[in-house]
Amino acid sequence: MGERVFGYARVSVAGEDITNQVKAIEDYCRARGYDLLMVFKDVVTGVSNPLERPEFRNMVRYAVENGIRKIVVYDLSRLGRSVFELFNTLRVLKEHGLLVEFVKHQELAGMDERSFTVFVTAIGLAAQLEREFMHQRLEQARLAGKRIGRRPVEIPVELVERYLSKGLSKKDVYRLLVAQGHLRYREKGEERVLSYTRFLKRLKVLGL
Repeated sequence: MGERVFGYARVSVAGEDITNQVKAIEDYCRARGYDLLMVFKDVVTGVSNPLERPEFRNMVRYAVENGIRKIVVYDLSRLGRSVFELFNTLRVLKEHGLLVEFVKHQELAGMDERSFTVFVTAIGLAAQLEREFMHQRLEQARLAGKRIGRRPVEIPVELVERYLSKGLSKKDVYRLLVAQGHLRYREKGEERVLSYTRFLKRLKVLGL
């Protein structure tokens, strides 16, 4: 049995799929022989301070109570929206005897404290500037009366109706559509698949 660890995933936008983070954490732990006991998930909590998010707080408490010493997180941005929040969260975790490993920033492992500080500062500032730039673009688009957000994923309605009329469950319809190349979209240069939860919501809106 490998080292026991907890995972932590977070999404802050309604409709954002947390599945990719969880899978990345599971794959990371499996490759290193870690015994991943649980992945704590904060989904659109409305709380900006990471230390006040319900599942984050539960994770820290359970880790301390059960002798867990390592947390696996997808990337730095899950722990804070600014450089100050990042370092404050990392400080609190350290005070509780918890080490953090990041799936996306594996180069942090084994860094000396000075290099770690420089790297986290650089990543945190870049993320912070990107968010501010995005907010500015969204505001400009709003003032210009432009559509905000990506185009909705196309649902092949006739195909869905045909499958449903044959007695297939919505879960089976979803699997068939994905296998046939439907329900796909691109985000940040990567191809993604519409989650089953969002698929069901779209069907409800369509009256299916």
